[in-house]
Amino acid sequence: MNWDGLVLIHKPAGETSHTVVQLVKERLKVDKAGHLGTLDPIATGVFPVCLGKATRLSPFYMGADKSYLAEIRFGFFTNTDDREGKQEGPFSRPRFSKQQLETVISSFQGEFNQKPPIFSAKKVKGEKAYDLARRGIRPDLPLQKVQIHEIRLMHFEKDIAVIYIHCGSGTYVRSITREIGMRLRCGAHVNELARTKFHNFQLEECAGPDAPIEKLKKAFIPMAEMLADYPSFTADESQEKRILNGSSIAVDETYAGEWVRIFDRKKMLLGIAKALSGDKTELKPRIVLKSD
Repeated sequence: MNWDGLVLIHKPAGETSHTVVQLVKERLKVDKAGHLGTLDPIATGVFPVCLGKATRLSPFYMGADKSYLAEIRFGFFTNTDDREGKQEGPFSRPRFSKQQLETVISSFQGEFNQKPPIFSAKKVKGEKAYDLARRGIRPDLPLQKVQIHEIRLMHFEKDIAVIYIHCGSGTYVRSITREIGMRLRCGAHVNELARTKFHNFQLEECAGPDAPIEKLKKAFIPMAEMLADYPSFTADESQEKRILNGSSIAVDETYAGEWVRIFDRKKMLLGIAKALSGDKTELKPRIVLKSD
């Protein structure tokens, strides 16, 4: 089977993103594999993995929205902002109401600047922040702009709350959790985390990394079907040669500055081009997927 494409993995808890990718790579016997966004070891859920030639398409997914269900435990902070970290500060019994919690949670909706957790893959002078943090060095990470499209309280009982978050790329649920704890003057950390959606990919479409091959096949999206929300253009023989040589082609269709998928007459994906406006629309290839 040709595995050039994307497989939707349901990441299990307790495994690093790197370990899951390596397992998928070995099981499917592919030369290249790469995930579209890290999940913390405690996290589960939608974990898309690009395979073979399709790894070259991964940058086009990097701005994708994501949705999460996060279980928050109140009472104390941890140095990693999740249950695997060491407790920071004394225990503080939650003394806020459900209404107060809902008010704080809803205040995160919209765009704001967020400080990433010190235990993150953000780099500081070429070194990952979590490597510095493990050595007792607290990295000073710059604020980054994030977007929360929707956030709401799903359940609240005693010291546990479950919240739903639909957010833009680059958002750290652990940072939101810490901030909620600070605003309520009660420590908080992520106890469980599940990514329920990535781009248009749903949890129900995923298969475990150790699932039978037949189930992994059902969770597989061929390269020609990736980026399906992008417009497409079918090249004729002369246009195909130009595209495969990395040269632009002029077309009659209008795409208004969009990314366009270029196919040959056999419906094989040749590459991704940027549509440039002029007297005629010009398709300039940025990614060329040459045939073997």
